[in-house]
Amino acid sequence: MKTPTFVTLALLFIGELASGQKLLPGKLTYCSGETKDAFIEIPYICNAKKIRFKETENSDLLVVSSSELQSISVLSTTGEQYVFEYVLIRNLLTKKAKKRFWSFVLVSGINTLYIVPWFYDINKQGEIVFIVQTMNGIEDFGFYLKKQNSDVAEYFCHGPIPGNTDLHRIHDGVFVKECNRMLADCPELVSRIKNYELRYEKMLEVIRQYNLCTSLPNQ
Repeated sequence: MKTPTFVTLALLFIGELASGQKLLPGKLTYCSGETKDAFIEIPYICNAKKIRFKETENSDLLVVSSSELQSISVLSTTGEQYVFEYVLIRNLLTKKAKKRFWSFVLVSGINTLYIVPWFYDINKQGEIVFIVQTMNGIEDFGFYLKKQNSDVAEYFCHGPIPGNTDLHRIHDGVFVKECNRMLADCPELVSRIKNYELRYEKMLEVIRQYNLCTSLPNQ
C-alpha cells in the first residue's frame, strides 16, 4: 500500500474541505459483519459522524452513521487500496478519555498502526491526501497502535510521515523511548531500535517486525 502524501493547511481554509468530495469504489464493513460494495465518500474529517455513499454510480446518495460502521476500504484511480477504521483512540495525556475517530491504516495485522490527521482529501489522481496544520512549516501527525486483544488504539508517537526523511533524525530519540514503552514484550526488537538499527523513518517496518514477534509462541 502506498503511503498518502500530506498537505499543509491554513486554519482559514478548513471549512472548504467539505465540498467537492469524490466518490471512490470500495467496501463498507458494518459492525454487524455485513459488507456492502459501494461508491464511497471518504470521511473528510477524522471525527465525521456520517458517511455518504451510493450503491451504484447512478443511484441516489445515501447516508450511514459512522457508529454503524467498522471500516471503509476504497480504491484510487491508480489502483491503490486505502483502509479507514472507526476505532477508539486514547491519547497519552488523557488516558481515561476514549473517542472514536476515522483512522487511516498504515500497517494491518494482529497489531494495527494508524495515523490520525484531522483532515483527509482526494487529489486529482484519486489518491488520499493527509491534511495538517503545521507549526513553523513542520508537519506533526499522531500515530496510534491497537494491539491484539484490545479494542483501543493507544498513542504511539508523533512526527512527520515515515518516508519524509528530512526531519527524522530529530525524532529518533523520542521514538526509542516510545518503542521501549509500547513494544517492551519484544525485547530483541527494542534492542535493535535502541541501537538505531531501526529508526523513526522505519516506523512501518518496526510494526511489521512487532507483528511477527508477537505472533510467535510464548510472546
